Amino acid sequence: MRLGGEECELERLPPLYPKEALERGITGIVEVEYATAADGTVEWAEVTRSHPRGVFEQAALRSVYGWQFCPGEMPSRRSARIPFGARRSRR
Repeated sequence: MRLGGEECELERLPPLYPKEALERGITGIVEVEYATAADGTVEWAEVTRSHPRGVFEQAALRSVYGWQFCPGEMPSRRSARIPFGARRSRR
């Protein structure tokens, strides 16, 4: 498995912004490692770092599990930084 690298993305929607964080004006970032399967789905994902802790992790993981990549590629391990700011995330 490779970490990072170029991938063929079919769908990579931003995460839903947690309501309480949005109301309080909290922004942050979550770093996630994930693995893709040959069918283009995300097999597993885990948070490797987040700031602030305990605010955006679940929203980031829900988003990553919904990502879709081109089928037929070799299964691989990848990483992503997911920013949470009012202009970058769906509400």
